Amino acid sequence: MKKVILSLVFLLATGTCFMNANSTEVEVLTSKVKNIEIIDDFSCLTDAYVVTNVLESMSPGGAYSWDIDTWSQLFNFFFEQCDSGADILGI
Repeated sequence: MKKVILSLVFLLATGTCFMNANSTEVEVLTSKVKNIEIIDDFSCLTDAYVVTNVLESMSPGGAYSWDIDTWSQLFNFFFEQCDSGADILGI
């Protein structure tokens, strides 16, 4: 019984020491690394992709019915229109 009580006291003493429960010290971490924000604008690329896919899905053959040349030509047309400032989505 004596060993059990001593081991509990030892655990209590080491536990409070390791946890540092009474410490009110606040450690402030500062970083010396600058954050660099890179903004990529894919709006024309995305808009041309969406419009081309919507038109293909509404075609008589349905989605994935066009060959790569037809799809690419239409995509390039819409991308150039968007890149020149035209509103290809009609919004």
